[in-house]
Amino acid sequence: MTFDRVFTGPRRRQIRTAEVVGDAYRAAGAPWPEPVVLPEFDEFQAEDVIREFTPLLAERHPHIRALVEALRSLDGSEASKEIFGELFREVTSRWVKGEVDSPALESWEGFCERVRRGVESACDGSAGTTRAVVFSSAGPTAATVRMALDLSALSTLELSWRPRNSSVSEFVFSVGRLGLQTFNTIPHLDAPSLVTLW
Repeated sequence: MTFDRVFTGPRRRQIRTAEVVGDAYRAAGAPWPEPVVLPEFDEFQAEDVIREFTPLLAERHPHIRALVEALRSLDGSEASKEIFGELFREVTSRWVKGEVDSPALESWEGFCERVRRGVESACDGSAGTTRAVVFSSAGPTAATVRMALDLSALSTLELSWRPRNSSVSEFVFSVGRLGLQTFNTIPHLDAPSLVTLW
């Protein structure tokens, strides 16, 4: 498959992935357009959300406070990763539902709107037989699926936990229309040891 337009988000991992794929295309003698960096495909500010809202939510909710205390008592073991994952989901879910917000941070709806603008930029001039590829992350992928399937905010967040590393999702688009073709596929990974989650 060849592409007429290539886009990446601004994160180093997004840009680097596009570089690796571009190297493989050029090594095979296939065309590879110069990538365009679109900041709209950046991930949501997960670290800032956790830092900003965990103390407040721990004051309000005993079970969140218990997760924070349990995490402090552990030392980077597998158990601490599980507890952090649970805490991460609790805090981000409450942020997505609007229980907490801050003028200093992009809201979940603001994030989804930003991704929508990026998708529109990538699709602009790319309709018809043109193919575009975007190298991004799980959150922007989920937000794009939200556009295609009209998902709720919370369903979109839940979907953002699903993508496997280096997975491919395909969308079809025309003027004013976006449809989901495939989600989270990994046909290029031929060994189970290569399949990982975030």
